[in-house]
Amino acid sequence: MTVPALLSALLPAPLSASTLLGLSTPPLHLTVAVDMTGSSKNPAFRYADQARLLSQSVLFNQLRSGDTVTLLRICDGVQTVADFRFQSKNGARLARADILRYTTALTKPCAGKGSAITAGLALAARRGGRRPGWVT
Repeated sequence: MTVPALLSALLPAPLSASTLLGLSTPPLHLTVAVDMTGSSKNPAFRYADQARLLSQSVLFNQLRSGDTVTLLRICDGVQTVADFRFQSKNGARLARADILRYTTALTKPCAGKGSAITAGLALAARRGGRRPGWVT
């Protein structure tokens, strides 16, 4: 009996190259908190554009099926823009239209005054410390 035939008889499911090489990773728990108070209203800083591009980059390049995502917008209070477990068929990534919709909502400038930075950081820390398989 050859080695591949022996391996296929012993293993219940086919292995991918990444699994054989130990490259597979456990699900990620991504928390993106964007502070839209203060300089976000000043167009000279273009903070909203920078925050949008950074969050889009994270969602396009890091998010895989099984990962949990929390998007927090810090304004007068802490607003949860999205909180979900991403599941896809055949390893597909989150749709581009969904990422653009989420990041546009995440970086919408604040209308009022005030800040909730401490509350936002506390919520981000709680969401980042979730156990695998647990979504609130």
